[in-house]
Amino acid sequence: MEVVLRTYIRAPYITRKLAEAAGLAEHVKRVGNLADGRILVVDDSKSLAPGSMALFKGVVIPPEVETAEQPLAEFETELVVLKVSPYDEHMATIVRETEILRHLAGIPGIPEVVGDGEVPIVTHKEIFGMDMQTTKTARFVAYRYLPGQLVHKLRVSNDLGWAKELKKVELLLTQVLPGLAARLAQIHEKNVVHHDVHPGNALFHEQKGVSVLDFGLANLLGDPPTIERGRGAFGYYPPELIDGPAPTEDFRIDVYGLGVSVFTLVTGLKGIAYTNMPLNPWETGVYPNESVARNYYGSIQALSHLTPERLIAESNLPDDLKNTELGKYLGNLIHPNAALRPAEMGKIALRLQQIGGSFFGGEVHL
Repeated sequence: MEVVLRTYIRAPYITRKLAEAAGLAEHVKRVGNLADGRILVVDDSKSLAPGSMALFKGVVIPPEVETAEQPLAEFETELVVLKVSPYDEHMATIVRETEILRHLAGIPGIPEVVGDGEVPIVTHKEIFGMDMQTTKTARFVAYRYLPGQLVHKLRVSNDLGWAKELKKVELLLTQVLPGLAARLAQIHEKNVVHHDVHPGNALFHEQKGVSVLDFGLANLLGDPPTIERGRGAFGYYPPELIDGPAPTEDFRIDVYGLGVSVFTLVTGLKGIAYTNMPLNPWETGVYPNESVARNYYGSIQALSHLTPERLIAESNLPDDLKNTELGKYLGNLIHPNAALRPAEMGKIALRLQQIGGSFFGGEVHL
């Protein structure tokens, strides 16, 4: 069995002079110069997030800093994130993500590419209990840093329940979730399907609103889904993907992910379950391997004939939410029959805003 322990950039450390001029630590590495001549430096001492992709903090600085007398504060710099993977099969993913992000350039809350290319990396892998080191050239993309808190950290506590965390629920229903839907609507307007919508792929900032991250599975509307890059996060991708790719990419893939995100964030539950499931993976803690996934989604597909109202009645949504406007609407967003899901994300954003208004401070009319 092979497990990646750590990945780091094989590049020279910045000079002491550059470190002093830029106000950076000396262990920061110089990846190289971007197309516009600016210097990309990266701190690869710790990845920003777990997973198969390594995310490192970086800074883009003008080349004049190396020779100038004035302090860095007088120059224009940018905080960036560099994304790289030790896996060969992810090279196409990073290339595709870079293309999609450039296609979405100009939309607020979407990572803006500042550069991409190849970089030597060193990977430590555990293979049959031994630490093995490999060196290779990997594809990277660097994009502007987006401020905010990961949305999954705003999830209601399952121990307390939504009724005891009304401040958090109010934030979710009046700002975060309508904002996420509105941002997805902007992405859809550019004919892009994100394909991996879940609370860990979104940020919320009080001033800047919602940002959407990780376009590694994104595709253009109507393109054949590239399932070899992955279906998405278990529980958040829709049941039509379990038997292979859908004929073409569809906005309703993102609608399902949004619906499950609403469900988990507001309830504090780990995922959706139904009364017809012999095994609830969210309660058992069973690792969602292919067999578990097929059983889980097979049980969901068996409910495709139900109305949205009946679907919610059969779900693990708390009873005190099932007859609310939110509960009734969720049955549409998470319906296993894609044809019964709404497809227009802009209208979904407005409906969520309306529901949030009805919960807190009176009805909001569309």
